[in-house]
Amino acid sequence: MKKLMIIGAILLAVLSLVVLLTANLFSGVSGKVVVTSVEPVFLTVENVDEYLEATPIVQDLPKESSIEIYFGEEAYSVDGSNVEQTPSENADIIVRIDEEYLNKEWGSICELAKEAVKNRDVSVETSLSNAQLLWKYRGMLKYKSCVTG
Repeated sequence: MKKLMIIGAILLAVLSLVVLLTANLFSGVSGKVVVTSVEPVFLTVENVDEYLEATPIVQDLPKESSIEIYFGEEAYSVDGSNVEQTPSENADIIVRIDEEYLNKEWGSICELAKEAVKNRDVSVETSLSNAQLLWKYRGMLKYKSCVTG
């Protein structure tokens, strides 16, 4: 359960969640680190989908990726690089983040992810094995610093 929590945190902001997952399982792997910068934003229920869609992490997700992110009761589906404010069917990963992370200004999706992981305000569920997740989301390893510091 603890391993899944750690793995989940990375996908968290989506996205950052995928990052944590691969960063944790490949902790000894080194490589180019990519900084994910998007203009600071006051994150609300109404703009989460647009904000996430603009982040480099989401834009780099595999085309066949399927992630469902909840901020409290609000569901957002991330299919490839498309984000919509609707629940997803058959998501690879379900990320739940406390709603307290909405209605705040965040400098980046990584800042949000790091804070949620640090405070243990994120949970993750997946129906895929670690091997399947690593293979499918292997390209996200370059974002591991987004949640690991």
